[in-house]
Amino acid sequence: MSDTKIRVESITHGYSIGNSTIEALKDVSLNVRQGEFFTIIGPSGCGKSTLLNIIAGLIRPTSGKVFVDGTELKGPMPGKLAYVFQQPLLLPWRTVLDNVAFGLEMQGLPKKKRVSVGKQLVELVGLRGFEYMYPGELSGGMQQRVAIARALAVNPDVLLMDEPFGALDEQTRLQLGIELTKLWMVTKKTIVFVTHSLSEAAFLSDRIAVMRKRPGSIIGIIEVNAERPRDPESPEIQKVRSELWKMLKEQGQENIIV
Repeated sequence: MSDTKIRVESITHGYSIGNSTIEALKDVSLNVRQGEFFTIIGPSGCGKSTLLNIIAGLIRPTSGKVFVDGTELKGPMPGKLAYVFQQPLLLPWRTVLDNVAFGLEMQGLPKKKRVSVGKQLVELVGLRGFEYMYPGELSGGMQQRVAIARALAVNPDVLLMDEPFGALDEQTRLQLGIELTKLWMVTKKTIVFVTHSLSEAAFLSDRIAVMRKRPGSIIGIIEVNAERPRDPESPEIQKVRSELWKMLKEQGQENIIV
C-alpha cells in the first residue's frame, strides 16, 4: 500500500482582478507521506497559503487536483483535515476548555465527553491549570497552543498549519516549535506546515518544498535527515538552513526570515 497521504497534481490557480488575472500558482505537484512533517517555504506572495487553502478544500483551483488517501478532494473534509491559522481566532467569551471543545460541540458530542477530551488536550499542549481562563488572559503563545489543541480535538488525520507562529517573538516561536515536535511525535499526525522561516523549516521538518516567487511553483524538495529530538543549533540543522537559503538566493528570493 502506498504511504502517500496527500497528492497534489498539477495545481494552477489564478485570481481575477478587474479585467486581468493574477496567476498565483503554476503547475504545482507534490506528495505528502503518511505521518510526516512536511513544510512549504517561500517568499511573501509566492502562493504558500493559497496552496494550503487548496489542500484544505477551502479554495477550488483553476486547474489540477488534490487527493487525500486516494480520494479526490471536492471541498473541506471536517473529520480528516483540520486547520490552524496564522491567528488563533479563539472565541473570546469562551474559556480555554470550551474553545478546545468547540469542534466536538459542533459534532454533537455529550458535554461529559467534550470535557474529558478537552482536558486531555489542554494538558497535552502544556496548559493544565488554565482550563477556565479566557483568551484575553493568555499570552499570544498560549492562545496559539489553544488553537492547536482545538484542531487536534476532532482527531483529524492531517493538521494543516499556516504560519501559526509567525506573529510571535523568536523565543516563543522556538519554544512552540519544540512543543509542536513533541505533539507530532505523540499523535503521529500528518502535518503540512507553511512558514517564512528557514530555521523553523529546517528544525521541524522531514521534508521541505521550496517555492519561487509568483506564479508560485516548486523549485525543489529537501530531505531533512537529522535524528530526533533535534537541537536547532546543531550542524545538521544549520546545513539544511544554509541549503534552503542558497536555493532561494539563486532564485532572487526576498522576504525570508533566516
